[in-house]
Amino acid sequence: MHLWAAATLKVDTAITFYGSGLTSPRWPGMLNGVSAARVLKVPWLGIYGGRDAGTPPDDLLLLRETLTLNATPSTLIVYPDLGHGFALDPRVRRDTSAETKDAFEEVWSFLETYLR
Repeated sequence: MHLWAAATLKVDTAITFYGSGLTSPRWPGMLNGVSAARVLKVPWLGIYGGRDAGTPPDDLLLLRETLTLNATPSTLIVYPDLGHGFALDPRVRRDTSAETKDAFEEVWSFLETYLR
């Protein structure tokens, strides 16, 4: 949804954690993620788990390829061993994994870069 927002709404930037709907829209009347990447208007950061059933590897590869065709700054990060919701899991919050720490560092860096 945040990728859609970065392509269609008046926002300064957008960040997506996990997500779905990369090749088919999540809701009627909404662009799918790959289509949104084609018309991205503001900087976007996407953080995904490589084991998330909602974002198959082929869909993530297509998204990555599509993002390279758009001049708008974008970053797609995939943590291969993580699934959907990896930063929301209460066990992770108590004993944060290196990947989750890295993801949040990426978020802060992205916000510092694009929201100054």
